[in-house]
Amino acid sequence: MAVRAYDVAYFVAEMAAYVAVVWWAASRAVPVLARVGLGAGALLVFAIAWGLFAAPHAVLPLSGAAGIAFRVAWFGLAAVAGAAVIAAHA
Repeated sequence: MAVRAYDVAYFVAEMAAYVAVVWWAASRAVPVLARVGLGAGALLVFAIAWGLFAAPHAVLPLSGAAGIAFRVAWFGLAAVAGAAVIAAHA
């Protein structure tokens, strides 16, 4: 199976989404241990959701409009999280 540029770009976007969500969760104004827990929890929630519904070998794959809606919401939440972190540090 050949790896296409599209696959690489999609993977990089997925990893960037994880980074944005963890960064947002870990930058809350709470004690350090709570930040670690929030970061790990946010990562787990996003990874489990992706693995269940959107991964190439998803357990419950969504297709059509549901798949598109899930991906838009998933990447949208990550974009909002990243924008919130950037705005807080501006």
